[in-house]
Amino acid sequence: MQPDRVNMIGHYMKEKFGGKVVKLSLDGNFTCPNRDGSKGFGGCIFCSSDGSGEFASSIPEQIELLSDKWSDAKYIAYFQNHTNTYAPVS
Repeated sequence: MQPDRVNMIGHYMKEKFGGKVVKLSLDGNFTCPNRDGSKGFGGCIFCSSDGSGEFASSIPEQIELLSDKWSDAKYIAYFQNHTNTYAPVS
């Protein structure tokens, strides 16, 4: 069997952490350079008008919801809605 030509993140995380790893989205309530006009206008193809994490709720609520599907999963938090690193360094 040939090795995969692409290392999928899900497979990598499973090997690294010893099981299923599920993402929990964090919303820092920032905008995006494609929304505020500094780099572009009107957003981009990657996010809906609310950002691609519009279903996000609190971390405990996300864990409760996801634990029904993956009871033994591990969790990793990531920044979602718009560009959560797009803010002044302060």
